[in-house]
Amino acid sequence: MHRDTIMAYVESNIESTFKMFTGYEGGGENRLADYATTKVELDENVCLGHGYIVELYPGLNITYSDVTFNQPTSFTESAKDYYGACLVIEGCVEVRVSQGSEPITIDKNKALFFVCHEGELEFRYDTSCTKLINFCVPQSMMKTLFEDDTGRPFSINLFESVSVTNDIIKNVDEILCSKLGKSAHSLYLQGKVMELLALIYHNMRQKVTVCCSMTPRDMDCIQLAAKIMEEQMESPPSLIELSRQIGINDNKLKRNFKIVFGETVYGFLSNKRMVKAGELLAIGELSVQEVAHRVGFKHVGHFSKKFKEQYMCSPKQYRRKSVHPV
Repeated sequence: MHRDTIMAYVESNIESTFKMFTGYEGGGENRLADYATTKVELDENVCLGHGYIVELYPGLNITYSDVTFNQPTSFTESAKDYYGACLVIEGCVEVRVSQGSEPITIDKNKALFFVCHEGELEFRYDTSCTKLINFCVPQSMMKTLFEDDTGRPFSINLFESVSVTNDIIKNVDEILCSKLGKSAHSLYLQGKVMELLALIYHNMRQKVTVCCSMTPRDMDCIQLAAKIMEEQMESPPSLIELSRQIGINDNKLKRNFKIVFGETVYGFLSNKRMVKAGELLAIGELSVQEVAHRVGFKHVGHFSKKFKEQYMCSPKQYRRKSVHPV
């Protein structure tokens, strides 16, 4: 990513921009915000938006934020005993883990897995709307993942970009949309955080295997294939057409795509269609039929069936709950 050459970032003080208010009683735009224990209010001269923190038990918490900065802005924050992952729902964030290092870009396709015993992190935001969910876990929980992994010592800092899969997206959506009561919701979130951690760590480990069995060019081709299918979901190319566009044969495309993303090309496309459909329905400006056509379905009945399989409710019910949350 080469944004540094064309974008000037304004340094901001995180203490003055983000103000914490504990004892928050809930009442946000999603169920995670409803059960937040702390609300984060922002300096309107710097950005618009809000954040919520849900403390589940000591060392285990979830943070959700929805921010739009007035100009490209960076923050530097000291981190100690910081273990978990960050996922972007909308927009993107750049993270630098040390001065002069290459930035790690987190967006809806790439999560950040982190083990930070101590260090300084720089976060860079542009002026687009950025929604992200971040979770931290106790050191003991993170350490258990490394016990049988001699190739990755737990004693050193680790920041790794990890591909976001269907299972991860579904897990995040369930965290944001759970309708359980408060006490049950807390236990539910603890389980979902542990599930997310396991899924992201598994994908990170899979990435190591992939890199050993695939050339850098093949990896680039598969990433390009995923981008094409997502950008052209309304009228996607066939596998033969896609393989010609990215420059590898269709057999290698199918095999390597399954290795990288853990699902077939069309399984990936189906997931991305449902995610996009959920976003459009939540905005509430389009009819169900218009959303179906926008994500590549000719027949609204087929779309509704697939949507219900993914979200356990009809498109109309999903839109009603999102636009008018109860």
